[in-house]
Amino acid sequence: MWLTWGNVLPLLAGAAISHAATSAVKAGMAFEKVMTDTQALSDISTESMNRLTKSVLDLGGATQYGPIEMAEGIKVLTLAGLDAESAMKALPQVMDFAKVSEMPMKAAAEQLVAVTTAFGYSIDSMSYVSDIIAKTAASSMAAVDEMGQSFRTASTAATQYRVSLADTATGLGLLAQIGIKGQMAGTSFRQMYAELAGGSRQAQAA
Repeated sequence: MWLTWGNVLPLLAGAAISHAATSAVKAGMAFEKVMTDTQALSDISTESMNRLTKSVLDLGGATQYGPIEMAEGIKVLTLAGLDAESAMKALPQVMDFAKVSEMPMKAAAEQLVAVTTAFGYSIDSMSYVSDIIAKTAASSMAAVDEMGQSFRTASTAATQYRVSLADTATGLGLLAQIGIKGQMAGTSFRQMYAELAGGSRQAQAA
């Protein structure tokens, strides 16, 4: 026997509520797992972790990124050696970089931490590093995530040949203007310094 609209509506509403509740439970479990893994892989105390969890939930509810994405970003930061307070302080910088690069929080955090540490900057300087990457991308009409990949790949030149962040930005910007972007640009930049270092004394001095 066919159900009337009056009979079906409560069933649909109940199904929608049930689905929403199930989704909320799954999201809560996923968030808890990320935070539990973060504590297990770091030296953060339970008390600090509780404060960090509350801060992430509060911030996640007020931004376009949900608590799970925020938690993924925190996990990357703590694995980089930050304590709970420092990780929370750095998270807004990662969030800003994620926005301009249109990357997920985890990927943005990994990229920003890698470049920042490779060039010898402290985590407090992440905002400066983020600005350099974004401005280099803008000046060369490259996507921010592509330019981030370039910096990350080229960053070994900083430790091997003591290349500054500013000089790296200039080189990668020039490469991007002729269509060499992403990891390819970083590799080309790195190879250029390798060839100079293995050349004549004049080339090495230059």
